[in-house]
Amino acid sequence: MRPQVILAIGWSLFVLLAYPGAMTEEAFAGTGMLHAVWRALDWFVVAPFSVVALQAAAALVGANAIARRYASTGAAALAACAALLCAPMLGGLAVVSSHALAVAFALLGVGLALRTDRARWAAAAPFALALLLVFTAGDATVVDDRQRLAAAGIAWSKTPVQRAIAHAVVMPRGLWLWLAAAASVAAATALAARLSPRARAS
Repeated sequence: MRPQVILAIGWSLFVLLAYPGAMTEEAFAGTGMLHAVWRALDWFVVAPFSVVALQAAAALVGANAIARRYASTGAAALAACAALLCAPMLGGLAVVSSHALAVAFALLGVGLALRTDRARWAAAAPFALALLLVFTAGDATVVDDRQRLAAAGIAWSKTPVQRAIAHAVVMPRGLWLWLAAAASVAAATALAARLSPRARAS
């Protein structure tokens, strides 16, 4: 099976499993870089899930490019799909948030940077978007988690310090997703390289 077909199947499975996705407070607020990306996607599909679909596509392409550096093309495509569909990545990228989109763009940037042709210079664009998303990230609370915050005695909307405490104590989604993405892609790539290593140029 062609790698492109494998990737398309993996992305389709993600869409089926993640739909309709989850909205965060920052997504409803309509501010920051996340909102700018969402508005741009509205030209093509007017739906919040378009952001989730973009996150999955960017992460998948990036993971595939990373794996192809060390494994055969077919094994790399399978590794990318496995990383995308594992529980931590699937759950994290199914949420419309700045951190989820930043992780996806960061993976894409790493994948481009590992290329050996001129395309590697294009890595600057997704890296820049990832940084902008991180620095303009807003309230990453999933709407249904308000009760969990109240039960923990944390007022979310008071100060940046309290918001940081809420992230650390109640739902460290941002950091967890970054770690989960790195671990998932690294593990899947290592396994693919072990089972079907990339052919060395003679």
